[in-house]
Amino acid sequence: MNCDLSLNSLAEELTINAKYISYSINKRYKDNFQNYVNSYRVAEAKELLADPANEHLSYMSIGFDAGFNSKSAFYSTFKKVTGQSPKDYQADIQVASG
Repeated sequence: MNCDLSLNSLAEELTINAKYISYSINKRYKDNFQNYVNSYRVAEAKELLADPANEHLSYMSIGFDAGFNSKSAFYSTFKKVTGQSPKDYQADIQVASG
């Protein structure tokens, strides 16, 4: 996922007014653009963390691959969305898969 994705860059790419995109996300999903995009980034990170083929990757690498542009943004957003750190989430997945 693109770590440089912003409301304005998306609006420019789609040739749609940024306010319309923002309004649409707020109306449909009851959330702002940044939180909406970050929910997809966290979902991608969760998939990457759950895949045993990625065990060699660092948490930061997974965060970058999911579209976050800093360690602090990845960790704080991941914890806000899941209630766990990436490390704890991965450990729980490994225990559950057995």
